[in-house]
Amino acid sequence: MRMPMADSLLALIGTFFAVTALILARGGADALVWAPFVVAAAVLVVVAAWDARRAPVVLLVGEDDTPGLLRLEGALEYEGCAVRRCTGPVDRHCPVLSGEPCPYGNGLLAAVVRPARAGFDPLPCDRGIDAPVLPLDEAAAGRVATLAAR
Repeated sequence: MRMPMADSLLALIGTFFAVTALILARGGADALVWAPFVVAAAVLVVVAAWDARRAPVVLLVGEDDTPGLLRLEGALEYEGCAVRRCTGPVDRHCPVLSGEPCPYGNGLLAAVVRPARAGFDPLPCDRGIDAPVLPLDEAAAGRVATLAAR
């Protein structure tokens, strides 16, 4: 897997090249001097955006302040996954409970749902997502990495 910061770093370097080109152009430098910076900036930003789009997407379902969920989010991002978040049916209406599809459920590698407690029912996620729904536990990151390696 790739490092998650690689895309951000490419975009940052591309931005640096774009600013350098702008400074050179505004300073009166010849186009042969600043044009390569513009081309390099465009290529780096496009590569960063294209690469980030290909990252496997994992949906984390649970409250934001759950320590296990926050640790898992960091581990998944480190492994190169894009992470979407949903609080589940606790704080808002869940469309799956009304028979609607999950708005986050398309194109997922997996969904990780914290265990049932305090009225949270992970079962709607089983019905609304066309991807493996995994429980939030210490082995969740390993199971997601196994899915991503396939």
